[in-house]
Amino acid sequence: QEVAAQNRLTVTVKAVFTNHKYPEEDIDKQFSAYADYDSTQSLDAVQASLCEEIIEKLCEDIFNATVAQW
Repeated sequence: QEVAAQNRLTVTVKAVFTNHKYPEEDIDKQFSAYADYDSTQSLDAVQASLCEEIIEKLCEDIFNATVAQW
């Protein structure tokens, strides 16, 4: 009877960025981020705080992808 020490919550979003002036810089990409939590905790107990953390990471990744070519 083996039990994992940690569980992982992963969120994936698809972002579409259209640059009408420079179409070659369009972005149509999936972004994923995750957060680990202790297996002794239920997902219901940690979901809200983990989602905030994950969404912050996703926003940063998406922002960086859109301004990387500037």
